[in-house]
Amino acid sequence: MRVKLRPGTHFAPVPQGIYWTRAGRSFLLTAPAGLYLALDSQLDLLTRGTDVDELSSALGESARPAVQRILDTLLDRDVLLDLDRAGTPPTPGEADRYAEVLSYLEARCADPYRVFARLRASVVPVLGDGPAAAVARRTIVGYGATTTATVSPGTELVVLVDDADRPLDLVAAAASLPAGTRVVPVHAGERIALVGAPEAGDLAEFVALGRRAGDWAAAEPDGAAPCPLSAVLAGSLATHAVLGALTGTLPAESAPTLVHGHDVQAQRLPGRPPRPPGTHPRRCSTGSARSSPAGPGRTVGSGTSTWPSCRCRWPPRSWFPGRAGWPAGATTAPRPSCRFAWRPPARPSVRPVPASPRPGRPLGTGGRRRCGCSAPLCSTPPPVRRPAGTTRRPPPAPCGACSTSTTSGRCRPAATHCPTWTGSWSR
Repeated sequence: MRVKLRPGTHFAPVPQGIYWTRAGRSFLLTAPAGLYLALDSQLDLLTRGTDVDELSSALGESARPAVQRILDTLLDRDVLLDLDRAGTPPTPGEADRYAEVLSYLEARCADPYRVFARLRASVVPVLGDGPAAAVARRTIVGYGATTTATVSPGTELVVLVDDADRPLDLVAAAASLPAGTRVVPVHAGERIALVGAPEAGDLAEFVALGRRAGDWAAAEPDGAAPCPLSAVLAGSLATHAVLGALTGTLPAESAPTLVHGHDVQAQRLPGRPPRPPGTHPRRCSTGSARSSPAGPGRTVGSGTSTWPSCRCRWPPRSWFPGRAGWPAGATTAPRPSCRFAWRPPARPSVRPVPASPRPGRPLGTGGRRRCGCSAPLCSTPPPVRRPAGTTRRPPPAPCGACSTSTTSGRCRPAATHCPTWTGSWSR
């Protein structure tokens, strides 16, 4: 069995043995003090590929049991690569030309040479023009794959580039692709650049996200990124996503990457909040009418529903950095011909509200809602007069705006006054 030390592995001597670290994981290999010097002397063999016989010959035949035990431990820890299962190695010419790609695959894949063979046979269409598209074509060829300007049947991945000087309708281009084709969208605007994660489906949400990011950059003093430098960086980020998608090394939860700022920063935006089961379908403005779990008689599809969980206006404000708040005209980015407004799901025990200085009947303490009631409360509390010589008694039922009671029998809304409070007084 031939093994090879994975790229990105580090080891150092410690009093207890050898400290190993790779890919954010570390462990301690308990060993005599001389083991580190023995492994360090054979580092060339470990990085090139070796076996137990070769190491035993270099270190001495008496070290064979220790060498076998150490190699087994490092294989279990995924520090060594089993070359017998890695596939057919590339030719010396390919290994020298694509050394960086092979190092990337050897550090992440169990069978890097099989994955590299699939990468060499891949054809990736790049549609669009501009600096981002030029960088994408050049880098994909540098990875060992092939690029083209046309989409043929059986294509698995396509790069779509919308450049500020050479615009491309991303939504229409994605709709024209065969069903199931994954797309890496790139928006290289005048102020920002945005790179999406490889996925199949409609790009309306991505276009809306790019529009909102551009509005945010226009409102921030240093929010805009210089062009075409931002477009070049976006093309490089898109090719990295292509490499991860073709080799299976892309993280499970990928998110768009925003290029912004005068100093050209690349920031990965937070992941999209998960859509609860049974919530509004993605194609709300064009789909057919369906029954809604929000209640009987409500339908979606024609823009006439008032379903509160609709997420057509996407994404949330928290996706964008900045010191100042959003401008008044850039609060949401609706889809074309869609009337739904996205609202986050209601949560019990939400934000605290300071006590009101106005007189009236206060409810609860701490200003937190415990029952989850979402009914609006009036701005002016109704006058409540306590008869002379009486004491206050809390209401036995909720405030009337909801039907949920707490263990103490009180409803604690997120305000200091209830518009429908009906209590009683006792002596």
